[in-house]
Amino acid sequence: MTNLKKGCNPMRTMLIGCSLLFLLLGNGCAKTVTVKDTVGDELQISLTFRSPITSSSLNDYHYYVVFSKAQIPNLPILNDYVTAPGRSFDDALLSIFTGGAGISQYYTNFFSTWSDYFVIDTSGLDLYNSGGSAFDSTIDTVDEHLNFSPNVNVTAYSISGNTLTVTFRVSFLSNVSENNTVFFHVFTVEKDAISQSGHIRDVLNASNKQIIIRAITTESGNDLSDTNINGSLDILEWEVKAF
Repeated sequence: MTNLKKGCNPMRTMLIGCSLLFLLLGNGCAKTVTVKDTVGDELQISLTFRSPITSSSLNDYHYYVVFSKAQIPNLPILNDYVTAPGRSFDDALLSIFTGGAGISQYYTNFFSTWSDYFVIDTSGLDLYNSGGSAFDSTIDTVDEHLNFSPNVNVTAYSISGNTLTVTFRVSFLSNVSENNTVFFHVFTVEKDAISQSGHIRDVLNASNKQIIIRAITTESGNDLSDTNINGSLDILEWEVKAF
């Protein structure tokens, strides 16, 4: 007869093992776990203004965030006339600003440093992509300018009092992935009477306008107030978070 160690029953051991296996398999089938695709695959941008953003604000003003992988995006200076790729403009006002040079001046000096941008106004949120490292600096016709269409998949924005927040997937930006550095700029526009463009009324004055796409990264700061402009245009605080 084979000697067994005291307390060791082969049949009992086998039954316990089978029971544990059954429980593990059963629990595995019963639970559903939801996780983010990748940590650091979303960006959240929050902007706080001196006054609440209302439906009237969205009708009269536009809120822009522009992006670049190479540098902080170039902008016209305060009170200059500004348009953006895909946006209609007032021919007379644009001609005054460019000295008759036309839309090409914007692409040469500004849009060639933008890879993507989004704008919020009364029609909602629109994200425009260059599809590459930047919008083409050689664009010089109105037809080419208006040929850009917004990305329709972007998550809608939210407004809570004075704060505007947008959350979207990093994949919505052109050629951006984890551990890339993304530069950005923020500005507000008082629209003209006949188009989707207007005059810059406030810009973000912070020096740290960049963020590395990884989990979890946050850049934030305060901005100087300008009481000479409407409070809904006046940027006071900002935060950009990758998570």
